[in-house]
Amino acid sequence: MPQVGLNNYFEQFLEKESLFQNKKVLQANYIPEVIPHRKRQMEFVASILAVSLRNEKPSNLFIYGKTGTGKTTVIHHISESLIETAKKKDIPLKTIYVNCKLKKKHF
Repeated sequence: MPQVGLNNYFEQFLEKESLFQNKKVLQANYIPEVIPHRKRQMEFVASILAVSLRNEKPSNLFIYGKTGTGKTTVIHHISESLIETAKKKDIPLKTIYVNCKLKKKHF
């Protein structure tokens, strides 16, 4: 049975204006429409993956760098664009993203 007063709390919460215009932009899976200052890097990665549209095996990619520099965002953006092009051209294509963030494990 809910505690008395919580319904009032939730009602008041809904009446308050949010601090965020769009809180989704803070989530790890958010991909912005435009990615500024990464054109050169995106074109380099795209040049490696583009051969897959000709049913050729692309080279492997290992992308590393400091947290927050846009690695994940860039790769997701390129993957979506690649898949979109493949669908338009009726090319069977799958992408696989593996985040190799190291976690400490004890054996």
